[in-house]
Amino acid sequence: MEPSSHEPMGEVFTRRWVVEWMLDLAGYTPDRPLHDLALLEPSCGAGAFLLPALDRLLAACARHDTDVGDATDAITAVDLHGPSVDVTRKAVITRLEDAGVATSDAENLAERWVRSADFLLDDIPAADFVVGNPPYVRVEDVPRHLATDYRARWKTMGGRADLYVGFYERGLQLLKDDGVLAFICADRWMRNAYGKGLRTMITGGPWAVDTIVRLHDVDCFEEEVSAYPAITVLRRGTQGDGTVIDANGAFGADDVPGAMAALRNRGVKGPFTIARVDGWFGADVWPEGTATQLAQIADHEHRLDPLEDVLRQTRVGIGVATGADDIFITEDQELAEPDRMLPLVMARHIATGKLAWTPTYLANPWNNQGLIQLGDHPRLADHFQRHHIRLVGRHTARRTPDRWYKTIDRVHSWLAGTPKVLLADMKARMTPVLEPGGLYPHHNLYWITSTRWDLHVLAGLLCSDQAELFVRAYCVKMRGGTLRMQAQYLRKIRLPDPASITQGEADALRQAYTHRDRQLATSIAETLYAR
Repeated sequence: MEPSSHEPMGEVFTRRWVVEWMLDLAGYTPDRPLHDLALLEPSCGAGAFLLPALDRLLAACARHDTDVGDATDAITAVDLHGPSVDVTRKAVITRLEDAGVATSDAENLAERWVRSADFLLDDIPAADFVVGNPPYVRVEDVPRHLATDYRARWKTMGGRADLYVGFYERGLQLLKDDGVLAFICADRWMRNAYGKGLRTMITGGPWAVDTIVRLHDVDCFEEEVSAYPAITVLRRGTQGDGTVIDANGAFGADDVPGAMAALRNRGVKGPFTIARVDGWFGADVWPEGTATQLAQIADHEHRLDPLEDVLRQTRVGIGVATGADDIFITEDQELAEPDRMLPLVMARHIATGKLAWTPTYLANPWNNQGLIQLGDHPRLADHFQRHHIRLVGRHTARRTPDRWYKTIDRVHSWLAGTPKVLLADMKARMTPVLEPGGLYPHHNLYWITSTRWDLHVLAGLLCSDQAELFVRAYCVKMRGGTLRMQAQYLRKIRLPDPASITQGEADALRQAYTHRDRQLATSIAETLYAR
């Protein structure tokens, strides 16, 4: 991060064809009067973006019979790294001289256009285009005094946000009306917690998502980088339909014209998929998937109700966490008073996709009124006293010392007696299991109750690819593609109105659940989601 250092941080060189494509996507093309427009490159490095942009500016000047020497405000390129600024200025001078510009004029333009500055702290002029590859630097690798200054100024840089998040924020704020920002960068901010501030800013402010190009398997940098890259094209203006391009590993420079033609609805096919998204997603996690899948999700979210409804007719939650399972959970039904032994269902009881309960109990310190008085339950009190040191040492007990024997989560007796759909936290596929009532779920299980749905029909729908698509798109995936069935992701599921399901379709969904027939469930769901 030292301006005079010969070792720039976070510098990754973008291939020329990718740069040219980004300039096309941004609309920085020679048919426009580029001499009257302002382009900003916030981290110019050795000029990977600036030099192709300069070629387009020269072409535009020639087409519009304008002297490039008058385009003094057409380009602003900044970099914190002094040697990079020197290299880029020399390259600009050479390119201008090759175009017939006098050396003195070329030097003046290069000095005006290319500046040594900190994009996140120094004064930078507004622009019609902000284009580039912001630095790949983790905030913990930034000198502490700089990180403090950056965080104080750029509110999106919360948590463990990488440096590029601040570049997005400032770049967007510098856009003129209808201006366009096009960055190639890791797309993790679209899904990770540290990107929520940036997502909130974009979806809640005067900006719109125009195009997202996923390039995860495309060779788009001069060196191998494991960064889940994507081109993001954002605009200062009202949100219309967004476009998602998903390029596969075979995509290369020769495929760009086809992709651009497909964007113009010309039906060109290639190693990519393109889909329109109705509007865009909110400040919450932006889903992950193919272009077609994202369009489906957006359509379903626009038309269909969420699994958990506002009237609480259908509810989603997680089982009880104890903070000391070996003390609270037992197979000994005689451990304490009978009314304190709550039958407990655990992940192992539904591991096969069917309920196979073996006697397992929670030593339950709760009743309908709240935490019990231990004096009223001497056998349970004796059990907890034998483990007093362990129990009082838990975080939850240190916070409330007089309630040292409570579980982390309160137990709600109504849930035990209520029929429910159970889902284990980590599974390769969404595998709903019906529990008819009588068992209380453990912390590794998520539950769904409903007075609106026939639970057999609901479980059948949850076996479908359509329902699983939401969890797969929004959840954090573990190694091997294992899905996290957390409540926040289950609540993302959109479902058709149960009243719209015919008797025959309901019977088929019950059969799909009973026989774990995903193909049948998906077939029925395809019809229901299309209505």
